[in-house]
Amino acid sequence: MKRLGLALAACVLLSTAATANMPPPQVTSRDMANDAVVAFMENFNAGNLEGLASTYSDGGSFVWVENGHIAADSKAAAVEANGKMPKGARMETDSSMQVIMIGTSAAEAVVPFTFYVKDDKGADTEAFKGVMTLTIAPDTDGTWRIVAGHMSASGRH
Repeated sequence: MKRLGLALAACVLLSTAATANMPPPQVTSRDMANDAVVAFMENFNAGNLEGLASTYSDGGSFVWVENGHIAADSKAAAVEANGKMPKGARMETDSSMQVIMIGTSAAEAVVPFTFYVKDDKGADTEAFKGVMTLTIAPDTDGTWRIVAGHMSASGRH
């Protein structure tokens, strides 16, 4: 019985030491694509145009489509359009956002959202709901950025 207790104690000690030396989890392409989407949402909601611009591709083929038409045909045009948003505009998403890998060097994010604006009293008011699809890929410097975005609203109030 003593031997069994010592053997169990040794196993616990050895397994504890082994887990303490484990490397951190490897960052995957999916993680980098997800981080780009989160950065986009956070910068949009903060009204940070410079930060928002940093999430868009510098590769020269950036495009943003809204409800069936091209709303911005370049990174600069998208940043300019975002600068015209009502003060306090923000988008909320829920846990159903999905990042789908397209091979190893691109991803598509499907982001259901609710768009809010401030009313006359400064309170958040739901303006519309919809879904965004964002194509994310490594940019010229290797940073994952949005190459193309599409937003469709399911109904505007």
